[in-house]
Amino acid sequence: MLSFQNEQKQYTFKLFKHDVDSLATSLLALDFNKNDHFAVWLLNISENAVNVNLAYVENELEFCISKVRCEGIILSSSVAM
Repeated sequence: MLSFQNEQKQYTFKLFKHDVDSLATSLLALDFNKNDHFAVWLLNISENAVNVNLAYVENELEFCISKVRCEGIILSSSVAM
């Protein structure tokens, strides 16, 4: 059981695996490949455990993306420029 107390959420590993597999299928449909790197620029919530700092300005974001050789970036419409 995964528990996120600050959000009062719990996930079973079965549900977590289902969500991960669903995301992987979606990324493959977008022409990402196995072992591709991508940045996740979203709010820090249980659904995305590792993210890019939302406070980054353009040059900081560019550095972050180039440092890890990202193939793409996933972001919400609330942070889209």
